[in-house]
Amino acid sequence: MEGSNVWQEQRNFVKSLHEQGILDSQFEDILDLPRESPQFVIDLVSTFCSDAENAIAALIRYLNEPDINYRKIIDKVHLIRGASSW
Repeated sequence: MEGSNVWQEQRNFVKSLHEQGILDSQFEDILDLPRESPQFVIDLVSTFCSDAENAIAALIRYLNEPDINYRKIIDKVHLIRGASSW
């Protein structure tokens, strides 16, 4: 079945990322969400990656400012950390 193959490929990819230390066991909780809605997992991960990328870009901008505003940096770091918590 096409759907089963996609699901297995996803599991294998996640296992590989876990073995590399990129993902932790919390991500597997996301994968245990109902299989009827795999698009939800895709959307969730895509949104997280996009948000994290934007926050990291903002951090780089903040750190390159002549007068560093540490409050803005702390806020962005908390945003990334909070988004990665389950």
